[in-house]
Parts: sequence; C-alpha cells; structure tokens
Amino acid sequence: MFNSFTLIRTTLYLVHGPFLSLYNIQEKKWLQLIKFEEGEILKMVKIISNIEGSTHPKEGIAIILKSGSIYLNVEKLIKPS
Repeated sequence: MFNSFTLIRTTLYLVHGPFLSLYNIQEKKWLQLIKFEEGEILKMVKIISNIEGSTHPKEGIAIILKSGSIYLNVEKLIKPS
C-alpha cells in the first residue's frame, strides 16, 4: 500500500502515489496529506546533517518524483497543526 516510509521524531512520513501523508504516532492521528501535482513519488530520502556546535543532528526529507523533479527540505511544506 505504501511505497516508502520513515520516522522523524514522532511523525511517520508515508508515500503512496503522488501523496505524502504524515501521521503522529504519539497522538495516533493523521496530521497532513501533501499531493505533488507533478506526478508520482519515486523515492523519499531521509537526510541527516550534523550542524556544528549542535549535539543533535538535523533530520529532513527529500522527495524524488518519477518526472525527475527533486524537492529538498519537504518538512518546510508542512503546516503546523
């Protein structure tokens, strides 16, 4: 049913077709559904980067569409609940 998934903190990111769905595992509720109008998602990639002076690495999401488009920092598209 889901092409790929990853967990960042308490948010589960699920890919299905052109959609990215977010689910909060602590609250047990769906947070958001994002549709990529350009077409289906080929791959979701979790990005982990170390920031100088920080004790915790920064985690993010990149989306690669079948059309070849790449969206970096997808977590910035998420509306606060």
